[in-house]
Amino acid sequence: MTWADVVKTTIYLVSGADRAAFNVARSEVTGGIKNAATLLFVSGLALPGLLVEVEAVAAAAE
Repeated sequence: MTWADVVKTTIYLVSGADRAAFNVARSEVTGGIKNAATLLFVSGLALPGLLVEVEAVAAAAE
């Protein structure tokens, strides 16, 4: 599967200050492909020091 198969992402950011940099990185990684997305700001993630977590749901035709 590729980013073209991703139908939804959920992004968890520890700091709102990282939003612009994340958007640039996401565009570079995905080639500008857009999908449904939810962005959440959280106080922390599972491992200390992590700044971002991305959950992706993909679907492919059979």
